Amino acid sequence: MQELQIPPISRVRRIQNCIDAVPCLAYSYVVGLGNQLRWLYATQHVFSSDQSEGHDVSNRDNLTLQLLESIIRMSEHEGWPMIVMIIGVEGSRLQALEKLFRQHYVMVICMPDKKARPDLYYHIDGHWNAQGHALAAEMILQELERIRMFTSIFTTPSLSKGKKYFSIKQYER
Repeated sequence: MQELQIPPISRVRRIQNCIDAVPCLAYSYVVGLGNQLRWLYATQHVFSSDQSEGHDVSNRDNLTLQLLESIIRMSEHEGWPMIVMIIGVEGSRLQALEKLFRQHYVMVICMPDKKARPDLYYHIDGHWNAQGHALAAEMILQELERIRMFTSIFTTPSLSKGKKYFSIKQYER
């Protein structure tokens, strides 16, 4: 057995160390804007390259779907109900997720993304503000209440017959 060398510090880590060395810079809007621009560039590049290839689902997406399926199977094995919230996923990726969740009877909530409802998000990053959290909580609560209604109906052995249910809710965009 041979000990591997410690890899050199990455460029991103070196930049982060410089930012951390300047008081208050890490918490400023400048760093948030830089991260947002970096993320925007990276996602546009990834999405445009996937669409130009004409693939329905890329290899990266297949890995994600396999991981999600493993999580779903573990949840099913333990008898844990699942609710999934999808945000900002469109096209073939959304269709692949919907298909996977439909196959396993997982309930899905679609939350509006920042493009559709910018009032739900902070301007400096992609996180929800108070209104975004309130809408997400309301959507989850509605789904939990619906589950409780179905659970009370389907817990009667003569009615349940092992059937599960699936729901995709598209909320205001």
